[in-house]
Amino acid sequence: MSGSGGRKVTSLPASRFADYFVICGLDYNSGLEVLQSYEADGTSELGNCTPLERSYKPKILAHYPENVSWNPFDNDAVRNLCLPSGLIFRTQKHGLDPCFHSFIITRENGSRTFGFSYVFFEEVKSKHVTGAIQTLQAMHLTELSSAKSYQERRATQNKNIRNGSGALHHSTGTGQRRRGQYLTCAEDNNTRSLPRHFKLAAHKQNSLTTVQSFYDASKDKLYVTKAIALICPLPYVQVARSFLIGLYSLTEYGNGDYSIESYVHNLLFAVPLPPPGRSVKFHCFGEKLVYARPKSNELPLLDYCLADLFRLLDLQAVLQLFTCLLLENQILLYSKDLYRLMVVAECMTGVLFPFLWEHVYVPILPSTLHHFLDAPVPFVMGLHAQATECKDFIPCEANLCFVDIDNSVVQVPEDLPTFPQRAELIQELADLLTTYKVNIRTFHKCGRNGTSPYRIRRVRGRKSSHGSWSHDSDSGMSSNEESLSLNGSHLNISTQYHSLNDAVQSTNQSETILTLLSVSKKNEIGETIEVGDSYKDEQFLQNLKLNNAIREIFFNRFVHIFSSYDHFVIQPDQDPGRILVHNFDKATFLSDQPDQNLPFLSRFLETQMFATLIDRKIASMSGEVDPSLNLFEQRIKILRYLKLMR
Repeated sequence: MSGSGGRKVTSLPASRFADYFVICGLDYNSGLEVLQSYEADGTSELGNCTPLERSYKPKILAHYPENVSWNPFDNDAVRNLCLPSGLIFRTQKHGLDPCFHSFIITRENGSRTFGFSYVFFEEVKSKHVTGAIQTLQAMHLTELSSAKSYQERRATQNKNIRNGSGALHHSTGTGQRRRGQYLTCAEDNNTRSLPRHFKLAAHKQNSLTTVQSFYDASKDKLYVTKAIALICPLPYVQVARSFLIGLYSLTEYGNGDYSIESYVHNLLFAVPLPPPGRSVKFHCFGEKLVYARPKSNELPLLDYCLADLFRLLDLQAVLQLFTCLLLENQILLYSKDLYRLMVVAECMTGVLFPFLWEHVYVPILPSTLHHFLDAPVPFVMGLHAQATECKDFIPCEANLCFVDIDNSVVQVPEDLPTFPQRAELIQELADLLTTYKVNIRTFHKCGRNGTSPYRIRRVRGRKSSHGSWSHDSDSGMSSNEESLSLNGSHLNISTQYHSLNDAVQSTNQSETILTLLSVSKKNEIGETIEVGDSYKDEQFLQNLKLNNAIREIFFNRFVHIFSSYDHFVIQPDQDPGRILVHNFDKATFLSDQPDQNLPFLSRFLETQMFATLIDRKIASMSGEVDPSLNLFEQRIKILRYLKLMR
């Protein structure tokens, strides 16, 4: 069954919105267990951090129900992803704002289940825990004092050595005096003899000596992170966020009509998943929520707002990241905000349709699993940028695409080819986002491995014949004067290339969006939303339409590029004993493509995601039903029909 981005998700024998409600945090009945965090050379950072700068192992305090047969509860995965950085202690001197993030659990069979976590700070009232923090802090200060004494002794020894050899320095030439001065400076900075962790401690001295880094039991209140979470079969992000925020507000202010247990029970057992092509609406904490499930002949579910992607990364960066994904490079996302990691990962893999990301996919990498970054395979991983982390320790692989989301910095491999008709694609996206009044990032920082990550890569636009980015060939059906602009399962033919913006405003909307619009226009008390009843309702529908339009732009690119791909599929021999080495005639296909597209296409045809698409095509010839592939081929047939009609 297709989930976000067309990927496989947990099978759904039951039709519940959520399978589990989870509470994760500090178990006051057990001691504090420090999570080891290691640097690039394998040394531990614990000696450089105060107890308030360290993270501790969380535990699942409760989850309801105990277990469901179709989705067994994974204690370790849920614990690590609800609180990816572990338990964090803070005082009132720190920022204590709660935050929301989503996550994905991928099982051994490739199926996925989706989680949503709301993390907040809870005051620690246990004297055992506050005492333990004070003890750890005292031990840390003792270690710092010992390190300082060691450095002072070394400085005294170095000074005596320099004083004893002063005559020798005075009698040497200019070159020797300079060398002596250089060594003196180096020795003063303790760069030759100290162990690595003491050197790093010197660099972090400012953070260690700040008042915020220490806990004063006589003045400070101690807080620790805690999370409430939902584990769901499908990624309905907005509904899950609204529920968790409402539940947290109820625990804080206690102004709900029902008990906390009643709200949780109703969500788990009374709120269903909608069948394909249908929607569900319900009231929760005084808020009216509506969500829908696409039909099999529509683009798969993507509940993340694609406008957020373009607010975080500029158009140039998005296209570079898109190209790296298609070529199956290693993708490392980096941000201080866990939710941003998920937004970028899910939105980017969502626009790959009809292709699927087949490799390692961990948009939020728990702090205990950072060694996974050394894996010599394609991956998409997200690294939470802690205040004490250093980007210098991020692996520098030749095929690594590094994305600093917070600063909109993208560093790509040196030999990255250009996606076909990239300039036109960027312009079409820009026009659409302008129509929807999305305040996107301007052209910012991009770079290539081996160069500065802040170097800007300029993109030269290419001219296309007849105002179209597609090409004419003997085998392909490409668009020139007319372009194919499709929305959902409906067709809208326009005589202008950049016409999708107008198409989105027309009545030819996706059936799912039309369903939501009809639901919203009803005014049944206690069941539905009234359009215009709040800004959020209007914004929700606007985001749905924008998501659909952006995904159609990317999808139609693939339709045009591979409009003749089925002509080059090599069907398996009828002899079952014969092993088929190649199932796609790559050489002939490439010989029919424009020269400027060959650098990208020649590499893309070697990827696992393209091979999987061909395997799915061959399986469909044997009668296997593949809704995503069917949608792709329906679009190709329509494009060919339009070409024949001209």
